[in-house]
Amino acid sequence: TLTKKKQDPPPSRIAITITSTVVTKIPTTTIITTYSTTITTPRPPPSQRPPYPPLPPPPTTTNRDLNQSTRDTGKTGLTAAGDQGQVLLRIV
Repeated sequence: TLTKKKQDPPPSRIAITITSTVVTKIPTTTIITTYSTTITTPRPPPSQRPPYPPLPPPPTTTNRDLNQSTRDTGKTGLTAAGDQGQVLLRIV
């Protein structure tokens, strides 16, 4: 008989450990410095995660508007909105 091992549930928290060692050598002296940082991020289960925000409506710019603004100012009528995503983990 085959018994299927029950899978463990995914961890509710993610732990990230960053360790860096700096060795500084001076004549007759060696300095070893170790930095260790642990970052633990809460991760709610999928049922408790907030829904994604609704998508913005599509732009109402027509080709005629773009051509007109390009002809008038030499620039397009578009403005770069930039990356509006969220940084979930930032290590400095």
